[in-house]
Amino acid sequence: MTADIDVVISYCNYPAYVADAVRSALDQDGVNTRVIVVDDASDDPLPALGDDPRIEVIRHPSRRGPGASHNTGLSACTADYVSFLDADDLYPSDRSQLLLDLMVRTSADLTYGAQQFFNDGD
Repeated sequence: MTADIDVVISYCNYPAYVADAVRSALDQDGVNTRVIVVDDASDDPLPALGDDPRIEVIRHPSRRGPGASHNTGLSACTADYVSFLDADDLYPSDRSQLLLDLMVRTSADLTYGAQQFFNDGD
């Protein structure tokens, strides 16, 4: 089963990380992914994310916080499944498929995965 998944990324002042977060969301195995980046009026400009039609960027004109950014992104979603990713985090390439399989197998309305903390060297 190939599913459509929208990934909402709330972005505020993480220019060094957001492109990798977007790429990790787009590079999911076995699913069709669209990424919605919500820029919460960052001081640092959002770096170029390429011209991939699977990426949509929405910018808040003033800072509203991560909850509002998640809600803005959620309102732009059109897929049957939605996932949230922080702008400074990465998805393993099998994350979406594993969680989707779990949802289907158990008829769950919500799934989530464990976190693995890593040091970026800074």
